[in-house]
Amino acid sequence: MPGQEIHRRLENYNEIADAVKYINERINGCGFNFMEDSARLHRSIASAHVTDDDKALVILASFDFSYYHDLEMVFYNVVYTNIGEEYMWWDHWTKDQLELQNEIMKDEKGNSVFELRFNIGTDRDTQYIIRAEKFSYHFGHVSYWNY
Repeated sequence: MPGQEIHRRLENYNEIADAVKYINERINGCGFNFMEDSARLHRSIASAHVTDDDKALVILASFDFSYYHDLEMVFYNVVYTNIGEEYMWWDHWTKDQLELQNEIMKDEKGNSVFELRFNIGTDRDTQYIIRAEKFSYHFGHVSYWNY
């Protein structure tokens, strides 16, 4: 998805499925760590695209959060998650990092809600769950130096 619009909000199943596949192809086996940053405490491109009204969950991914991150994922209008504030976890070495469930749910207003799951750590079957109406992502090196 080169030439991708920065944090374009995806809201249909096929677009989200394609994005999840692309993300997994790019990051599986890279040794990334993941961090929840919905409060937008870390410098990120998502900070300029997300407001409190978005009810968003922001996840950053990096090999070394001391210096930078390389991937941002935003889940909009989150109706459920078991990821707490500032949670951090490492990638899974044998499974995809992110999975999109086949079932599309509806919220009380009739909006489509998608369930995405992060596989956590190696040799575990634990997953973090996010149910949200929309999803966006951006690959790009964001340095924490010189700002």
